[in-house]
Amino acid sequence: MWSIVRQAHNPETNDFQQAQRELLNRYGGAVRRYALAALRNEEAADDVFQEFALRFVRGDFGKANPDKGRFRSFVKTTIYHLRQRSTQGRRRFARTRRNQQRPRKNSMVNCSLKAGAMIY
Repeated sequence: MWSIVRQAHNPETNDFQQAQRELLNRYGGAVRRYALAALRNEEAADDVFQEFALRFVRGDFGKANPDKGRFRSFVKTTIYHLRQRSTQGRRRFARTRRNQQRPRKNSMVNCSLKAGAMIY
């Protein structure tokens, strides 16, 4: 498996694109299922899968080290980190959205004072 990973991250080889396709075909379904089980949200799982595929095609996994274990373990760890980042982003978005919808204290006073009226 690691030899295919090396081929997929070496654009100078003849089988570069074939190796990428093979790895994505082999692990793509597992990546999506793992993300879906962890996030319990199809859209979020799709986002995590797309981020994984983008990073893979971009060559971000070229420095993966076979001495540190199986490629499958590397993939699961990568998905875990992408899932964490996705969850944090969704929480930050929800928090920002809530803050924008919440009326601000003294907002009427501030508007009235700008217009020149006094409110008691």
